[in-house]
Amino acid sequence: MNRAETLQEQAEAICSGHEVVEDDSSADVIVVRACSVTARAEKDCRKFINRLKENYPKSDVRVVGCLPGMPRKTKEEKVSLPSKAPSSTARAYLKVQDGCGGKCTFCIVPQFRGESVSVSLSAVKKLAEQFAEIGYYEFVVTGCNLSMYKSEGVGLGGLIDTLAKEYGDKRIRLSSYEPCICDDELLDAFVENKNICRFLHVSLQSASDYVLERMKRPYNSAEIDEFISSFRKRLGNYAMLGCDVICGFPGEREEDFKATREFLERHNFVNVHAFPYSERPGTPAAEMADVVLRDVRHERVRILLDDAAKRKERFFESFVGKEVEVCVEKSGEESRGWSSEYIPCVIKKNVPRKTLYKGIVKEMTSGELIID
Repeated sequence: MNRAETLQEQAEAICSGHEVVEDDSSADVIVVRACSVTARAEKDCRKFINRLKENYPKSDVRVVGCLPGMPRKTKEEKVSLPSKAPSSTARAYLKVQDGCGGKCTFCIVPQFRGESVSVSLSAVKKLAEQFAEIGYYEFVVTGCNLSMYKSEGVGLGGLIDTLAKEYGDKRIRLSSYEPCICDDELLDAFVENKNICRFLHVSLQSASDYVLERMKRPYNSAEIDEFISSFRKRLGNYAMLGCDVICGFPGEREEDFKATREFLERHNFVNVHAFPYSERPGTPAAEMADVVLRDVRHERVRILLDDAAKRKERFFESFVGKEVEVCVEKSGEESRGWSSEYIPCVIKKNVPRKTLYKGIVKEMTSGELIID
């Protein structure tokens, strides 16, 4: 989402007569997109901003994003449509939603981004049309909490279904998704449209009912198990699953951690982002008792990442001999990009950037699929 916002602002700046420069010292304006998701992130951002101001006193340093004091959004997000859409990346980023109405005890984001707001379906379609006109072949649908998307009576499933059907020669990729209930409409869209990328990344956080309740997540372990089981049943074993997991949340016992570890193994989660719990001042969780030792938090992260690395190797190897479709991000004697399943690929020839290329996987080496 931050990338989508940055690219859009960059395009608008170019349209208004600005030039993007590589050398900070020659910049009249320096825009910093800040983050406060953790106390450490906010601290690092403030240090970075202060350093910029010291090093470039003649530049206008402007701070946007999630920091205390930044403007909050209180009404439906309005998408500006500049005469030039962002074109500096190989994939197009469609920000369709912002904010979050959740009450998770570990999260500070709603305080900075406000309640959920959705970009109108018509505005999303206009922006997608711009991206298509300048040659993009993969659209990444992103937002602060995509599960809350709602516009013109259409939810997230309806949105990606609409994009997939209107742009049949393009790929539609869903970024991080926060599961609330078993979303049949979303799964229907995946099944009915082969150009929706076979990859789903869910903000799981835990598979223990005890921990989920303390986190105040909007689902329990049975509901998320039903959703993921349905995903696997309907899309098969060659779709890649990813997730975010917090290790060592206050009160997390060994049996809670074991439940999460077993859940990831049972459903073959390959792309696992595991993090040690970090206290965020201003959140209820930061005041909770039963604090888990930091060494234990980090050890649990290590275990989950080691497990995931083994699953990832097996999953990648299962594609040898199969045809994959790659969105090319870097051209050259060896072109590179990502498969529909979000697997890094190397193509042994020069293929134009941004295009979709189909080829047979010859081998898997160093965590990449090799295609002749």
